[in-house]
Amino acid sequence: MELLPIFTVLAEKKKDMPTLQKGDWQSVRTMGNSAMDSWNDLLPDFDDVEINIFSCLSHDNTEIELRWYTKKNVFSQAAVTYIHGGGMILGDLNRYDKVVSNYVSQTGVPFLAMQYRIAPEAKDEIPAQDALAALKWLNSNASKLNVDTNRIAIMGDSAGGGIAAGTAILAREHNIFLKQQILIYPPKDLECATICTAAAQLMSMGGTHAGKLCKLCAEVCEECAIVCESYSIPHCQECAQACRKCVTECEKMAA
Repeated sequence: MELLPIFTVLAEKKKDMPTLQKGDWQSVRTMGNSAMDSWNDLLPDFDDVEINIFSCLSHDNTEIELRWYTKKNVFSQAAVTYIHGGGMILGDLNRYDKVVSNYVSQTGVPFLAMQYRIAPEAKDEIPAQDALAALKWLNSNASKLNVDTNRIAIMGDSAGGGIAAGTAILAREHNIFLKQQILIYPPKDLECATICTAAAQLMSMGGTHAGKLCKLCAEVCEECAIVCESYSIPHCQECAQACRKCVTECEKMAA
């Protein structure tokens, strides 16, 4: 799947986006979901994947929607519980249907995705508890779904990767076996929860400083290098949050 067309569309969309104010999570959610809609329009349909809808109850008896993705005419007893990304505050099952379907189409392994509750409406460990409920449901219905409970993995991207890591800890506490974790650029280092003032000031300068920071981010992740070309400063800020090395280098450059 080519990423460049997706990033090109997102870069064009960014030109019409207003300047965000601190604490304006509603606008971030609206803009983020709009960006997801744009890249979804570029993704193909996966006619070889079948989707069935179920539900389960979370720890507080809230009903959680589940979607079970399987590749037609392919049998596999492995399974993946998938948690979508979105910075903890945006994204949903509809916007990740094609992403998950692509994984299933490519691998033949069934995926279970859940509509976990997002912040700021959902607080504390609620997203991880929702994911745990989905994991419990999968284990309870394993025989009906032809799943081997010794071959279940948990997977997530971005915020979903962080939630997946937390869910794995909860699973251990509940004696639920996980074959493995598949965490895609997850936020999991508490030291990187905030960006230093010097780094923030540096990023606000733009120009050559932003370019230098992009190169630092690129050393960490090749994908970031592509995104930085389109997103420049905003994505550099995300990189700095994800990588302590970037923050340290920013401090040196701003000194």
